Amino acid sequence: MPKRFTETEKWKDKWFRALRSDFKLAWLYLLDNCDQAGVVELDEELANFQIGSEVDWESFFNACEGRIARLECGKHWLTKFIEFQYGELSPDCRAHNPVFASMKKHSVSKGYSKGIQRVQDKDKDKDKDKDKDKDKDKDKDKDKDKDKCLEWEVPESLDCHEVRKSLSDFAAMRKKIGKPIKDVGNSSRILCRFDSKEHLLYAIDMCIANEWQGLKPDYRPDSKETKSGYHLTEAQKRLQNSERAGEDWIASMKTSPLLNLALDSK
Repeated sequence: MPKRFTETEKWKDKWFRALRSDFKLAWLYLLDNCDQAGVVELDEELANFQIGSEVDWESFFNACEGRIARLECGKHWLTKFIEFQYGELSPDCRAHNPVFASMKKHSVSKGYSKGIQRVQDKDKDKDKDKDKDKDKDKDKDKDKDKDKCLEWEVPESLDCHEVRKSLSDFAAMRKKIGKPIKDVGNSSRILCRFDSKEHLLYAIDMCIANEWQGLKPDYRPDSKETKSGYHLTEAQKRLQNSERAGEDWIASMKTSPLLNLALDSK
């Protein structure tokens, strides 16, 4: 049997004092027979029998002046019952679970402004947390998309393992100097302006050696940049080493005794 608080000062309340005797009994009857949220399914015949009087319920409800609301399901709700019995509701209190269940079942939450607002705020916080989780998932998806965008769109005539490796090194250099490539797809458009694989490799090497951000087709072995004291690219170093090796070989042959012997025999 449920036990509930009762307002002992009601007998001094002007509204309650003005009620007829049968209306006073009807009010007390509803307070004792409503559920944990103040919702009651009124059986007028049974109520009249238990009260011991034929109550004019329609007149009684009119006399309650908003203290009782008729729900869409046909039941009645004592609008101030929750506030008086519980004060502020909390979803963390197991004893309040039946109250929330009844409120949800009968759609009476909008009529109770105190306490339930805190519950709604917690629900909003949960929704915010869910939104944050969704945002994190979106950020992860964006990161994945960024990784996918690191695939360069190389023209077929220039596409090869060396070119793609050099482009990857170029992207790594940009990231190292704090200027990462944000849109690889857009940066790939410049590649179609290079004449050959050698031309593209030379330009990439030039950018990496000098930490230049912009990959331009103007970077050629005979361009003014290579004549102005800039760092040698890997391609230039390989070329110089090859030329130096050839010159050394020719010089060694000139001083070779075998070569001199062959010339003398002629």
